[in-house]
Amino acid sequence: MIGFSYLRRFQLINLSLQKTGTKSVAGIFGNYRAAHEFQHEAATEALSAYKSGELNENEVRAYLATRDAVGQLEVDSASFNAWFAEQYVDLFPGARFLIVLRHPIEWLDSVLTHIQRDVFHTARTDQPYPDRFKRQAELVVSSFSPEAFLDEEQLIKALPEISKGLLVHWQERNTHLIDTVPVDRRLVLQTDRLSSSLPQLAQFVGVSAKNLIADQSHLHRKPDHPTTLNKYNVKIDTGDALETWQTWQNTVFSSQDTANST
Repeated sequence: MIGFSYLRRFQLINLSLQKTGTKSVAGIFGNYRAAHEFQHEAATEALSAYKSGELNENEVRAYLATRDAVGQLEVDSASFNAWFAEQYVDLFPGARFLIVLRHPIEWLDSVLTHIQRDVFHTARTDQPYPDRFKRQAELVVSSFSPEAFLDEEQLIKALPEISKGLLVHWQERNTHLIDTVPVDRRLVLQTDRLSSSLPQLAQFVGVSAKNLIADQSHLHRKPDHPTTLNKYNVKIDTGDALETWQTWQNTVFSSQDTANST
């Protein structure tokens, strides 16, 4: 309900892609007004409408402003936020932004495994694959079909194309985030170092590290069963993703480490 206003002690918007620790970030800030995937269905609908031209720039900005006013979140951690970086930077001049990057092949394998798990779950329970998940996936891989994950032969044939689309998305979206968000308003971390980066996170938003919840930093752990890429062992075209990752190791991360040590 809009009308009651909280005093927002800080505003952190997590722009990171799915499967990089978005749920963990919300958990780490559990002592503050933090949420994971807040208004996921409505936001996905707005994103799809915006990308298809059904919503214009002013309309999508109005939705984002209303969503913010409703949630009044101090930590907004959602996988769809990555698509709205330019709008957020402009709409919320006092906000700070988190970009968590994950090794591209680990990220790809985690996304594929997550999709396959969800598809099998909905099939076992006679439920349709959630339309909001499908729409979000189609923004990345236009030919995405959840049914392919139910049939091993279909999946083996489809994995190279799906994987290529996902890796292109990983590279293009993360590059866009790094290029779009002003350096003085962003913190770039690696997923596998999230638990050791709590002092950086606390300093970045201006709170005590004692108020962060360390045991929430790995809420989505790797599954015990074989992951999708390991199970099917198909050849994947990694494109420029691995080279881009190495470049960030030598530029984005190293320069930030130097800045934080001074």
